[in-house]
Amino acid sequence: MLEEYLRSDGRALVVFDGLDEIFEPKRRNAVARQIDWFAKSHPRARVVVTSRVIGYDRTVFDRAGFTTLMLQDLTREQITQFTTTWFDRSCAGRPADAVRLRKRILGAVKDSPVVAELAGNPMLLTILAIIARRRELPRDRRSVYEHAVMLLIDQWDVNKELADQHTDLPRLEARDKLRMLHTVAQRMQDGPAGLAGNHLHGDELIQLFQDYFTGRLGLPLDRAVQAARTMLQQLRDRNFILASYGAELYGFVHRAFLEYLAADDINQRFTNRVLTEQELLAIYDTRWNDPAWTEVLVLLAGLIPEQFAVAAITRLLDADPAWRARDRPPRHLLLALSIAGEFDHRPVLATHSRTITLVVIEVLKAIRRREPPINRTGATLSKLRSRLSSRTRPARDGSTMAYTSAGTTPSWVGPYSSLLTAVTLRRKLKTPADFIAPPSTTSTYSFDEPQYRRWVRVGQVIRKR
Repeated sequence: MLEEYLRSDGRALVVFDGLDEIFEPKRRNAVARQIDWFAKSHPRARVVVTSRVIGYDRTVFDRAGFTTLMLQDLTREQITQFTTTWFDRSCAGRPADAVRLRKRILGAVKDSPVVAELAGNPMLLTILAIIARRRELPRDRRSVYEHAVMLLIDQWDVNKELADQHTDLPRLEARDKLRMLHTVAQRMQDGPAGLAGNHLHGDELIQLFQDYFTGRLGLPLDRAVQAARTMLQQLRDRNFILASYGAELYGFVHRAFLEYLAADDINQRFTNRVLTEQELLAIYDTRWNDPAWTEVLVLLAGLIPEQFAVAAITRLLDADPAWRARDRPPRHLLLALSIAGEFDHRPVLATHSRTITLVVIEVLKAIRRREPPINRTGATLSKLRSRLSSRTRPARDGSTMAYTSAGTTPSWVGPYSSLLTAVTLRRKLKTPADFIAPPSTTSTYSFDEPQYRRWVRVGQVIRKR
């Protein structure tokens, strides 16, 4: 029926959702070509393809004439609107509580760049709102994820299901569920798709649960199998921190939880001396160029002792000496800067501040050479520097950066050029400058906004030194 309609009238909106969930790259590329064929075969249909950034290769779609767009984070205004509505409804009849909790969220967003970054994601903002009902929000990324994971573990009420089916089973405590999730995250790390694939087959998940019941809790095999199957059936019926994707595949409800648990699993193995210092740092040596590992390595740096995080930064800065000759982002430097941004104003990086400043300038220069000019008033970067060194005051406008001189004539430049100007002026003029703009959609390097925000945090650390 659908094929007949598409051939006769053809006007339709066709959505291919979750291209990144095809984990094998060759198969994913083949499906992309099939989508291209479908779009060409049905020219009156509007075709939309969705994918996470990780696992998305735009080559086929660019050649087919698709337009690539990235969903942006929630703005501050949208975050305010969400939290106002959320607490007005969840605290119905208690307006004072609604105001207090709303201020708790918005205060954390204002004071902590990490919380502001996480709040830009609707699902993570929802979790932050739930945490805020119980306590003040933590200000660092690691603690936010830790509290979010423990909150979702508390809601994973597996004990009732197990008690209904197996009355003599021991109660699973929060630490038991956390250990199970560590095992799931580690299995995903070691799987064929690695961390790019947030999924396990149901049979694998049953085996992991079964092994935990026999190995940790000492259950006989027959009871362990029954309990594992009961847990999997519960995930089929309702999503918790683990969710059913269909086709007997299961994964974390949000990739952020896989990344945090993978990082925490590595940290636990290092703390328990299962991994040596050299094996820990070797993870950075071997994984820095894999975008699926970027967030894991940043989170890991916040979990391990600071001296090892600094050692990781030092190794990353020297990981690819020939990066200027490559036509791709210097991921090793971007990762080093991201980790440095997690330290806020701690003195541990004081001896490295000059090196980090020079790396920021080098990276921004390289990107600026690839950044198309978007100067709408004819002002050059040199003129902009001249203005900034005298009486210009920067102002932020949500999607672009306007520099207003004496209250008149805005000048427009690419955002990476803007940040380069800020860092350069900081070194030359010793003046405070806070030049922040979202990444340009026309930049040759497709960096996401969280990455850019971390650069800004690094710039803020440099300025305050």
